Amino acid sequence: LIQQKAEKLAIQQAEQGEKLALQADANEQQTTVKELHSKESEIKNDIQKKQREVKQLEQQIKRIIAEEMRKAKERAERNKLEKGAKELGLITGKDFSSRTSNKALKALIEKTRKEKGMDVRDDGPAYAMTPEARALANNFASNKGVLPWPVERGLITGKFGKHEHPVVKGVIVDNPHIEISSYDGTIVRAVFEGEVSSVVPIPGANIMVLIRHGNYFTVYSNLINVKVKSGDIISLKEPIGQAFTDEDGKTMVQFGLWKDADIQDPQPWLAK
Repeated sequence: LIQQKAEKLAIQQAEQGEKLALQADANEQQTTVKELHSKESEIKNDIQKKQREVKQLEQQIKRIIAEEMRKAKERAERNKLEKGAKELGLITGKDFSSRTSNKALKALIEKTRKEKGMDVRDDGPAYAMTPEARALANNFASNKGVLPWPVERGLITGKFGKHEHPVVKGVIVDNPHIEISSYDGTIVRAVFEGEVSSVVPIPGANIMVLIRHGNYFTVYSNLINVKVKSGDIISLKEPIGQAFTDEDGKTMVQFGLWKDADIQDPQPWLAK
């Protein structure tokens, strides 16, 4: 009888031990699930924060390009007016100068035409680009698919446009650029000749450099140690700065491409 009681007690203790072990496993699984949910929530918050920063970057680029287009139109209009003035015999430095506004120069041309008994005409709006800018744009466009990469060695790790996040399922991201991962100390270079339009700090993207190629624009962001300034004339593959490396050792540059105010997918423009 005593032996039976002992065996029964041993069985009960074993069963209790199993229950405790199972409960411990269940608790551990629950903790793991909570940690995963917490981690997923943290990742989603990081993604949302990054997407807000990306939108800010996109809006900043749009503002800069809009201003560049306004200036380009003004330059083209100026070229047209000066050409028309010279055809009428008006002399630069005597009848008008670089300080003469477009409005005043247009009025002078109309007055001169009247004095010469010619019809006052309006040739319509000027092209939005000067002949030089148009030639540069055409040259840029003809190099689609063979442009050098903005880094000597790199891998595209962030796609252009709307797509599902590679890690968090069900989360859609929308990028106005591609993200190219490289190594620490990577030098970022211009993919084509052009003129530096703007160099500005961007929240979450360090420094952005915008280069104009006629009516095309290339965008390089997440840069440090930038070597260029607004107005600089840039040659093909000229270094413009360094890609930023974060505290986790990840080095990445964001590369974007625009035609006028329209965002383009940069990847098809780069050499394979």
